[in-house]
Amino acid sequence: MGYQPDLIDAVYAHLVNLHGEPLFIPALNRYGDCLSDLVMQMFGTIASAESMLFSLSRDGEVSVAMAEAPHGTAPRLHGKNLANPLAVLLAGAGVLDYGGKDAATRAARAMRDGCLRAIRDGVRTCDLVVGMRTPLSSRMR
Repeated sequence: MGYQPDLIDAVYAHLVNLHGEPLFIPALNRYGDCLSDLVMQMFGTIASAESMLFSLSRDGEVSVAMAEAPHGTAPRLHGKNLANPLAVLLAGAGVLDYGGKDAATRAARAMRDGCLRAIRDGVRTCDLVVGMRTPLSSRMR
């Protein structure tokens, strides 16, 4: 994988022109937060992906790994049955996947597949269906 340093505004412009190509962007936290929010919204919803964070030792080895739902909390949605749990589930899968054990990797794959299967089967939150303002797990066909 090559490395090409860029200014953050150039990265944003590049992202707008992507058509599903895989991309890895190492970024400082202040930029990474905005980048992940932009990209996730471009492809559907801010609640649709996990975020993996790594702290490296001086010799370049991962010393701390963390997975999170990058959208943070949504206190405005508390008690309304509208919040999308997808990113939290995917973050759990990310932790299992990072562990590298066969059983954990299989469990992570099952979690991701289950999330995607539910969406394909029409189980969606309102942020995944344009114009929908009904509660969690509404069936849409």
